[in-house]
Order: sequence, then C-alpha cells, then structure tokens
Amino acid sequence: MSHLPGIPPEAAAGELKELYEQFQRTRGPDLPEHMRVMGRSPRVLKAMQGVTAQLMHPDSALGLRRAEMIATHVSRINAAGY
Repeated sequence: MSHLPGIPPEAAAGELKELYEQFQRTRGPDLPEHMRVMGRSPRVLKAMQGVTAQLMHPDSALGLRRAEMIATHVSRINAAGY
C-alpha cells in the first residue's frame, strides 16, 4: 500500500499554517493524519473543512447526531481514533 506523507504542523507555513491553527483552536491540538495529507494542497484542505462543517452542522440534512454516528462508525471500520 502506498503512503503519502502529510505535512506536520511545525513545517506548515502561510495559508496551511492558518488552516492548521484554526482547526487546533476549535478541535484541540491533535491534527488528524488525513488533514496533514490534505495539507499538501491547502485549497483541498480548506474545501474539505467547508464540506465537513456543513455535514456536521446541527441543521444539516443528516442532523448532527446521525453525522456523529456515521463518523464514529467509519472511524471504527478504519481502526482510526475519533
């Protein structure tokens, strides 16, 4: 399996550093690996954060409870921390 290395917070600069810091202010210091990989393209990371914010909004079509249940289930399937 291929592995694309992510960009760690200490190596981030410019827009990427701002995106990382924004995430860490709202969600805590741990930056998920998928965000570090998307950090290779700050434009992609910013778009994904927007999609996630819409999906995880209480007024979304899924509803916050259902969205959280899906996220938890997918994390369990992927053996990832959530």
